[in-house]
Amino acid sequence: MLELLARDGDTINFSKLKTAMNKAGMLPKNTALSARVDISGWTKKSIVSERAYLYVSPSSLGVTKAYLIRGDVVAIYLKSINSFVEVRYQQKGGRLVEKWVRCQDVDFCEPKENLEVQ
Repeated sequence: MLELLARDGDTINFSKLKTAMNKAGMLPKNTALSARVDISGWTKKSIVSERAYLYVSPSSLGVTKAYLIRGDVVAIYLKSINSFVEVRYQQKGGRLVEKWVRCQDVDFCEPKENLEVQ
């Protein structure tokens, strides 16, 4: 199962399953496994807000206590949902965080279409 998740680039479920298997003693100690991270469709941007709070979903209801600060570099997916963009941030310890931020926190809001009434 881990191999399938790694092959598909499903880093979130890969990490969850690997942690569960380690706790259950199903993996030998010091097993070096990592999921391939798919970067197609992603681009790098810097946080422009003083604090960019992380969200578990593209909704203001999904806000967490965690945040990034101005200058932090993230990979963002090239499409926004509800004025949020999905980001990947690599912490100093190497852990990859995948969450959502408001598009204005990375200055990457898609322009709204001009609707003309005829």
